[in-house]
Amino acid sequence: MKHIVILGGGYAGVSAAVRLRDIKAQVTLVNHHSYHHLTTLLHQPVVGRREYRDLSLPLRDVLPRPVQFQRGRVLKIVPLENRIEIQTRDGRKNMTCDIMVIALGWQPQFFDIPGLRQYGLTLDSLNASRLVHDRIEESLIAFDENPEQNWRTSIIVAGGGLSGVELMGELADSRIKLARDFDLEPKDIKLYLIEGSHGLLHGLDPWLADQAAAYLQQKQVVCLANTRITEGLADGVVLSDGTKIQAGAIIWTGGVRGNMLVEESGLEVNREGRAIVNEFLQPKGYDNIFVLGDCAAATGEGGNILPPTAQLAVQQGNWVAGALRSLVKGERMEPYRPRMEGILLSIGRSHALGVVRGHHVSGRIAGMLKDFIAYRHIFRIGGLSLTLRKFREWRTYTALLRRR
Repeated sequence: MKHIVILGGGYAGVSAAVRLRDIKAQVTLVNHHSYHHLTTLLHQPVVGRREYRDLSLPLRDVLPRPVQFQRGRVLKIVPLENRIEIQTRDGRKNMTCDIMVIALGWQPQFFDIPGLRQYGLTLDSLNASRLVHDRIEESLIAFDENPEQNWRTSIIVAGGGLSGVELMGELADSRIKLARDFDLEPKDIKLYLIEGSHGLLHGLDPWLADQAAAYLQQKQVVCLANTRITEGLADGVVLSDGTKIQAGAIIWTGGVRGNMLVEESGLEVNREGRAIVNEFLQPKGYDNIFVLGDCAAATGEGGNILPPTAQLAVQQGNWVAGALRSLVKGERMEPYRPRMEGILLSIGRSHALGVVRGHHVSGRIAGMLKDFIAYRHIFRIGGLSLTLRKFREWRTYTALLRRR
């Protein structure tokens, strides 16, 4: 019986695993944590809109029984030997397989900007989201103890893509609450959103960019476009024109790359560290390896590289499950055909924007659609019981927030 190993319990890896319950092969999912987390909502717990546990789905509640789970951190991938080296609680372990699915997600891309890796926080995991929350609170507490250091009440989000805009929307909506909690005036908390390209949400529908910029500016967010950061400091950043902006917290959302292990494995990658794959999501020279999600430089119409989104990661996970069935049976695989259903983003607790099948949506409808997509994902991987449990948790916490 063939052994299929799936590396990564993100959107792509989990979507593939749950659809392999009845395949005639041994399937093992390897993940560093015992849970799958909702990466697209990581901005929400930063200022308390959701609890951190609300974004985690225990893999024991998600994976079907035939799929084995190996908790461990992947240390090395050796494609030529069909071997993976992982770090478990019991020490290092080598795993071999017949078919490998690499879905290890993304890492922050700092572009060799001095000091940014050292002083900038990221938003790539539940723990990272906690660190952002803690840094903001620590800085506001430090200002209370040292009121002459008024820069500690400033927050910089560096990167005006989806993650940066959604995080800044949460911060802007929570400014009054933060001020009240730390005995400040709302105007004391200064928010900066810095983007290196000509505007926010570069490459997306211009309507989205215009609406997002207008909303954030209405919330007194300082949006700086065409502005590059040249250095990260303990107390702020230096811009390309030499200007220094001081801040108590710097959150970097300005770039992502494929997991470094993919490049280190020897697979051919592009400049973002994403494996170059064919129409079957296979890297050059390997017909028993599939690379999915943010690790893969998959192409769409016209040969354009697909963006690293959860939507496409789920699609690729679903597709590879079908492809693996065909491969195990010795049948012909159908090529992967991406489809973009649209894009939705929340900008704070009460506002959202989106483009769904060519139609612009905003406000409450867009927010409801974004929540629906999250529930749909939970239902598809965890079933009705887990979906209802998360629905109750989210509704209960939202009700508690409204009473505060």
